[in-house]
Amino acid sequence: KGPFVSQPKIHPLLYHMTGFAEAIRAQGLEPGTRLVDRGKRPAPPGVAEGLLGVHPASLTYVRVLGLASGEPVALYDSWLPPDIGPEVLRELERRLQAGELVFVNQIICDLYQWPYLDAHQTYSVSTAGAEAVRLLGLSRHVPVFVVTTLFTSPGGRPVEYRRAVYRGDRYQFQIRRRVVLGPPETSLAPAGQPADGAGPGRR
Repeated sequence: KGPFVSQPKIHPLLYHMTGFAEAIRAQGLEPGTRLVDRGKRPAPPGVAEGLLGVHPASLTYVRVLGLASGEPVALYDSWLPPDIGPEVLRELERRLQAGELVFVNQIICDLYQWPYLDAHQTYSVSTAGAEAVRLLGLSRHVPVFVVTTLFTSPGGRPVEYRRAVYRGDRYQFQIRRRVVLGPPETSLAPAGQPADGAGPGRR
């Protein structure tokens, strides 16, 4: 066998939620999406409860494969509540026919004209299951990042529960956080300005 050349890793920053396409383009790669499955599918335990206790059988399910220059790097499983699921699915299929990238959370924002969604996320490391191994082209027992996200509308209404699996050999998450070490009233003041807001000409 020849020498193994490691592919550059995708580095989403975690001080804000970086979109898949943005993270892929930042590495000089071309983002792509492929619809794998959609329709009605029973949700795993906890999903229906997260979506305000709706019946698991009533959820709309969407599975999308994320591609980086044609290579599978991420697998997204989304569950949607019954009041928005069918409409989101129709728009997703329309975008597919038009050759557009399909991201469920973006479709939700566009349909309901919301400027943003809040994301409540949990990060963990696991081994790839059989479906992820097949769709992402992995060897069995390869570590993967698993990110579960509950998206809520600007009004706080749950609109999407998503489980994302990212290839451990292609992803490296970067966290940027502010470390507050001094008293809050001084350490949180803007640079060059007293904590109480008093400045030149003010008392």
